[in-house]
Amino acid sequence: MATYTRTTKATGTTEWQDNAVIDDDEHNAEWNQFVTEYNGNIDNDNIAKTGGKLIASDKINHYSATEVEQLATTSPGTTFGLTPATDLQKELEGLRYRILQNLVGDNFQAWDKDASDFADMGWMEPKVVGPNILPNSGFEVQSGVANSAPDGWTKVGSPAISIEAASDYEMGTHKRSLKIVAAGAGFEGVRYVAQGLKADTKYLVGAAYTVSSDGFALTTTGALSTSFDYGNVSFVDSTGTALEVRNFAIQTNSLVTGDVTVSFGVTGNIGADANIYQVWMREMNEAAPYETPTIPIQTVTDSTQVEYSNSSGPSWVDTDYTGLNLSVFVPAPGYVLTYEADLTATYQIQDETAANDAWESTVDLQMEAGSGNGYNSVFLTGMDGTWEATPTSTESFRASAHPRLRHVVSDPEPGLLYSFKIVVGVYNENVTTNTVTINPVSIGARQTQSRAELELRRI
Repeated sequence: MATYTRTTKATGTTEWQDNAVIDDDEHNAEWNQFVTEYNGNIDNDNIAKTGGKLIASDKINHYSATEVEQLATTSPGTTFGLTPATDLQKELEGLRYRILQNLVGDNFQAWDKDASDFADMGWMEPKVVGPNILPNSGFEVQSGVANSAPDGWTKVGSPAISIEAASDYEMGTHKRSLKIVAAGAGFEGVRYVAQGLKADTKYLVGAAYTVSSDGFALTTTGALSTSFDYGNVSFVDSTGTALEVRNFAIQTNSLVTGDVTVSFGVTGNIGADANIYQVWMREMNEAAPYETPTIPIQTVTDSTQVEYSNSSGPSWVDTDYTGLNLSVFVPAPGYVLTYEADLTATYQIQDETAANDAWESTVDLQMEAGSGNGYNSVFLTGMDGTWEATPTSTESFRASAHPRLRHVVSDPEPGLLYSFKIVVGVYNENVTTNTVTINPVSIGARQTQSRAELELRRI
């Protein structure tokens, strides 16, 4: 109602006059109008906004009096298909709905230790931040032999694994999927070990998949146990062939005493069959987000001529070439590491007199993962030859080469220093002198160079 207006009296005004006789009709009309307006018709016009005449909060009904009420959500519709909120309760539910959808979306659960079951997550959880920690998360690359795990993943059990075209187009008409068919009972699929995670932090783990028979399975180990809220996930879905999207929140312990292993696959009987379109693992945080800092590309150029010779045989002489040594520390998951070098070299055999004298030279790229763990060969290339007949006199042979060395670590382990070096090997079968020269000075006295770069790139 608008602000209350008194009734008009017999005198023609809204006031009673001095010495006027008030009859019962006039008196009752005044009060009846007041009661009618007061009972259910007080509105915003009757409430002042100034002068302290506000309704105290303890006079307003507390809507979220229970946990169920505080978690309740209602879709507000869309811009062109609104579902109007008819009261404050519905208004709040619509806001909560949008907050939750912007956070993760539907099918978002976590382990509830009191219920010993999964519970739907609420709109008040931390935001999802940072990159997807899982490598090759769409399973687009399977560079190994047929039936092998996709790149970056480890096979569990002996399932049949293949990459095939999409059977459900909700993920995109050209999106491929990882097809897993069980060869035995129990869980079979692929797993990934997530390392370098933050302590006492929640992580979102999820997948988009379809099921053909038996059940899709998602499990984690290494997070909090199921004696705690947000404990490890052990989820199985056998609902059918429609595309399903599932999200779970897990939490690391206060010390992160172990890595978290995430596994996706099938479970049930022989022939259990599922297609996995996409998987993800992301940090949930309200403070500092999970960051993969940008690491500058390291480059080095060496123009010092260095010779490596072997004058006794049959034997190899291996010597470190230090001109292109590079190292980088991996601060977190979510990187790919690439070392690449281009060398300028000559290979020479001198004063040869013997027939069928074999000679060979190698350039060996070696990598150490973690200080003190030792170097291992990751790429080896070389040049060799043989004198087919006895030279008519003392002869020499010289050839130039430009070895290119490259090695990629698709999922370097966080917390390790990765170091690269090159080892030059010279083999001599007999007593002649075989020589490899790196960065030789040309006939025209021009100094040649070799170059390398080391990139730790965010993915």
